Amino acid sequence: MQKLFETDISDSSKTSLTVNLQENSIYLLRSEVNRIKEYLADDEPRFYFIYYWNDWSGRVTTTLKNGFVDTVTIRTYNGEGEYYYKHDKLAVYRQTEKEVSSFLAKLSDDMSEAQALVSLHNAYSPSVKYANVNYADGFYGAFITKNCICSGYSMGYLYLAQRAGARALYTNGTAGGAHAWNYLFADGKWYMSDTTWGGAGAYGLQGKDYMDQNNRYDYGNYAVMPKLSPERYDVALTAYPLMSIDDGKLLTVNDKFDVYSLAKANSNVADIAPITSVTYTGTVNMSVAGSYPITVTAINSLGNRAVKECLISVCDTTEKLSSIVPVQSGNSNYAFREVSLYDGEEKTFSDGIYTKANGTLTLAFDVSGKECRFFAAYVGIDKVIRDNDPWGVYANASVRILADDTELYKMSGIGWKTDMSYICVAIPDGTRSLKLEITDNSGQGGVGWGECLLYR
Repeated sequence: MQKLFETDISDSSKTSLTVNLQENSIYLLRSEVNRIKEYLADDEPRFYFIYYWNDWSGRVTTTLKNGFVDTVTIRTYNGEGEYYYKHDKLAVYRQTEKEVSSFLAKLSDDMSEAQALVSLHNAYSPSVKYANVNYADGFYGAFITKNCICSGYSMGYLYLAQRAGARALYTNGTAGGAHAWNYLFADGKWYMSDTTWGGAGAYGLQGKDYMDQNNRYDYGNYAVMPKLSPERYDVALTAYPLMSIDDGKLLTVNDKFDVYSLAKANSNVADIAPITSVTYTGTVNMSVAGSYPITVTAINSLGNRAVKECLISVCDTTEKLSSIVPVQSGNSNYAFREVSLYDGEEKTFSDGIYTKANGTLTLAFDVSGKECRFFAAYVGIDKVIRDNDPWGVYANASVRILADDTELYKMSGIGWKTDMSYICVAIPDGTRSLKLEITDNSGQGGVGWGECLLYR
């Protein structure tokens, strides 16, 4: 491997590489060398310049001395007129690492192996175009030209998985014709993944059931192939995050502080991965108004852990926003009424705000002289729209909160059965008008605000 990495593929005269094993006190049988050669060909994507080097047609030859292999000679695809001549390998590696780093930056430390691998799959697969052009069969096509065939897709994903610290294999075989894909080890089991066919993520972590259904047959790149999981990895559990922790909470003096209220499970997995424990470190004094930083840790039934720094703000008094009649501008209307938002289940708020915006609607509340420190509310699509099948599924809204004309908060993509969000913003001193701006991007409207409170 060391010698292969040192190969200068910008020099057309270097069309082969010879390594002397016995000079380095290495004594191997020819069968062992062949096995190592095959494993390196399948496991090391950076040897893209050794075209089909695991082929037996003279590309890798050996000499014997006293029954052991003396030299190993590897033919590279590096001569005048051949694929990789004039490529600066160091420049290729640098550009590749830049590309790979952009994918790895999407990962979080608290992701499970499955979440990380599926996240990489969903980001990487659409970044490559299927095209049978030069360099289409490996590492170079996957990250430099971004045009490759199935072997290039699979070699690129193999390298991404390796760089993420996962156990991964390159596999070639048949699937309605010659094809290549990957084996991946995630959370204790082996799965297959097909980035060539999986732009939408449908082929993220499949089990043997899927492989059999599609008449796949792997050629067996290794003497013993890993045994695939019988079934695919539960798609719901590849979502990230499986649970979330709010940035903080607003409470009034002598309220009860329930740390569980800060954490919630992703609604798609609430039944199979509920939160079982929520604890915190730090001090919260509910008898004294003030701000209390704490560290919250949530654990679900699968043992996944989420940790976040939060701020608990204890205030003297609260006032319902519904006590102030707003000035309305823009399209459609609003009403103070009961709203029902979604958080894995329906959550009803008796004195909420329902907005039916077609375009943008702004509600301006006069808070001058109230000396409000914070505004907090829950926001989501109201039940009346979610139950309006089939139109409710197209709901798509965004909201902003402004102090006078300064934006304090913005959220986009609020949709049908999107989990409600808890919003908490500090109100700058001297604010005269607190504005809720709602933009309906679909014609469905139906944004609901629950438990809208001003905190002093």
